Parts: sequence; C-alpha cells; structure tokens
Amino acid sequence: MGSYTFKWGHPANEVFVTASASNPMAVAYERGTFDDWAKSEKLERKGDHFEKTVQLAVANEKIYYKFVVDGNWTTDHTAPSERDGAYNVNNILLPEEIQHSSPTAHTMSSAAPQS
Repeated sequence: MGSYTFKWGHPANEVFVTASASNPMAVAYERGTFDDWAKSEKLERKGDHFEKTVQLAVANEKIYYKFVVDGNWTTDHTAPSERDGAYNVNNILLPEEIQHSSPTAHTMSSAAPQS
C-alpha cells in the first residue's frame, strides 16, 4: 500500500487522474492501482493548480497514469512518460516516488474491568 499526490499545474476547469498498474495481473487482482482507467479520482483546485493524494493498492511496481482535463484524456508533458504495451503514451509513476504506508500497529489491552 502507498499513496501519491498527483498534481496538474496547467490551465483547466476540471481535472481527474486515472491509472492502471503496469502488470495486468495486478489490475485483475487489486482492481487496478486505484481505478483501472475509470477516471474516478477528481483533483481539487488549490490556488493555481489541481492536486489530490490518492491511495494506491499496488506500491511496488510502475504505474501508468493519465489526466482527464476538461473531458480530454492527456498526459502531463512535464512529467516522465513512456509507451505501454499497446503503444499508448502514458505518464509513469515509479515505486520510489510512492509514499509507502507503514504497517499499522495494533495494540490489545489485557486489563480486565474491575468488578
């Protein structure tokens, strides 16, 4: 598990980010890295840019992503990109760029209530 803050710093009225894992089996098993190209993550306007921190089920492999800006699918020309197996150009997010979640510590009390 991990998270990443996606940012769009170009003119726009509405921005979504959408992605899929580079490993098709991870998509089938984990429901994609966060939405399997369903454009479900809407970025919020923060002054002159848009951003949103997204929780990622897969944090140990490359993630392909795109933005949907005012209804148009696009990549951010200022971010790294590459072609996927179907020759589509996508932005890429590498595992070392992902903020990895630390395991949650669970505690259990053995103290019994007084009777």
